[in-house]
Amino acid sequence: MSEWYSWSNDLRQNPSIDILASLDASTFPVGSDPNQQWRSGYYPIMWTNKNYKMLYANFGHNGMNYDTNTRTSSTFESAQQNQWLIQGLLWLGGQSTTTPPPATGPIDPAAWYPVINKNSGKCVDARSAGTVSGTAIQQYTCNGSTAQQYQFATTSSGYVRINNRGNAAQALDVTDVSTADNAKIQTWTYGSGTNQQWQPVDEGGGYYHFINRNSGKCLDVPAASTADSVQLVQYTCNGTAAQSFRLG
Repeated sequence: MSEWYSWSNDLRQNPSIDILASLDASTFPVGSDPNQQWRSGYYPIMWTNKNYKMLYANFGHNGMNYDTNTRTSSTFESAQQNQWLIQGLLWLGGQSTTTPPPATGPIDPAAWYPVINKNSGKCVDARSAGTVSGTAIQQYTCNGSTAQQYQFATTSSGYVRINNRGNAAQALDVTDVSTADNAKIQTWTYGSGTNQQWQPVDEGGGYYHFINRNSGKCLDVPAASTADSVQLVQYTCNGTAAQSFRLG
């Protein structure tokens, strides 16, 4: 993009706003026009308003060479952007972006898998290789450690418990049995709670989203971050790449 639009209000302070994606600070500066660049701060680029069925995108036009008045990028070269546009149009038209039936893909309940986020390319990780209840589940650069390996053990009705290999008694758990958006994900000794059970929904191409049995919400990387050490949360299912994960 050449121009990025800015504003005076912080969208994070508005309880009606759901931020779907924001720029990672590592991308600064952004914008090819020096007079219209972002160099610091927090900049959402996709969001919705809970009071209206609308999608908002803070996108400028293509990158431009102003000396020759020619573009230097293609509007539709981003696969993530295109996915958001298509799924957003489906949502606006009344079609769900999630699929209720359980996954039918070849998940071996005895196998151990790395779980890789589609948006960031980073792995679901037990922070500091923790093996005790309360260990934060985050995304982190993939490194092949047991902290990044998970087993999808069958419970009932298409749901699974997601065990961490560092301690297979520890399963992915929604903190405080919450049903709220942005409730944090941790490990906890498995006790058959519905907040510890997830429905893997096959998206095709080796990707899944995971719906919590207690809340009906999806495993999510908040604000579509691409940074290391961001703790995962549950969030209303929205079909974005921040909620899509590849096994292996």
